Amino acid sequence: MTLAQFHVVVQLLKGKLGTPANDAACLVLVEGLTKPVAAAKTGATRSTVHDAVTRFYDAFVLIEGAWPSAVTVAMEMAEAARKANKATAKNAATKPKAT
Repeated sequence: MTLAQFHVVVQLLKGKLGTPANDAACLVLVEGLTKPVAAAKTGATRSTVHDAVTRFYDAFVLIEGAWPSAVTVAMEMAEAARKANKATAKNAATKPKAT
């Protein structure tokens, strides 16, 4: 998850940036730290870090699943264009030539 994505998820869940638990969740989800290390760095308890990480990650997965990524959309568009070009080429090859 990127920092921008994390901020969006926090905002959608009506969370507050700057709380120890949310800062720790950011360290876990964005920076890749372990939950115990993030808890120690922010002063949050392990249980509140676990709860925050779970809440934000679950929301992120739901959001990500509802809207395909730009890469997925681009790949689907490229595949559709490839199929259309192949069909056009096939039709041109089978069309009788005018004399």
